[in-house]
Amino acid sequence: MNLNDTDKLKILLGGTFLLGLVLYIIAGKMKYKASKYEFENRTDGGVVEFDSFESSNKHQNKGCLVQFLGGLGMLLMGGSGIFLAFIFGMGK
Repeated sequence: MNLNDTDKLKILLGGTFLLGLVLYIIAGKMKYKASKYEFENRTDGGVVEFDSFESSNKHQNKGCLVQFLGGLGMLLMGGSGIFLAFIFGMGK
């Protein structure tokens, strides 16, 4: 089976789209876990309570990672989706 350049590009963009989707799903699951932790450790005053300064920093860093992964996933899905739509719209 011999693939032409258009078929190779479709495969590459499809893989990029799937990678973005996986990253976005991972970010969503991480965000859910962080929200659950915050809910379970919230005081009556509405403040999230941590055991130590290090655990507070770790929680904050995970939040930054979640935003980065979610944004990267959206960027990969959006960018490759636009190109895929353009390529499939052109036809053969």
